[in-house]
Amino acid sequence: MGYTQAWVHAYLGDRDRLDEAMSQVHRFMDQIDSRDRFRVQLTLLQAMGHVRSGDVTEGVRHAQAAYEAHPAEQRSTMVTRLADEVLEAVPAAEKGHATVTGYRELLASPGGHRAIA
Repeated sequence: MGYTQAWVHAYLGDRDRLDEAMSQVHRFMDQIDSRDRFRVQLTLLQAMGHVRSGDVTEGVRHAQAAYEAHPAEQRSTMVTRLADEVLEAVPAAEKGHATVTGYRELLASPGGHRAIA
């Protein structure tokens, strides 16, 4: 239930409801390794929602930290797509910010490509 709500609130840019839904999901996920793909997907989803709500710098930083920490050989299509969606959510006026530029470079680098489908 919280997972679906998180998706909706992330796309709407409703940060408070997104964070509340993510709290529900994380209560049930304590047993999952922090490097697990699903946990990374959740982190990227939350980061995208934060960017959409206007918290661009922190959202991008959060996404970059999660994506960099996740082994390149474990970056699935979904992980990579969510990472791209964080960047796509950045407003045009903030695309040149150093944090955004660094994240864009990470995604464009050879190590930034997905390794598995």
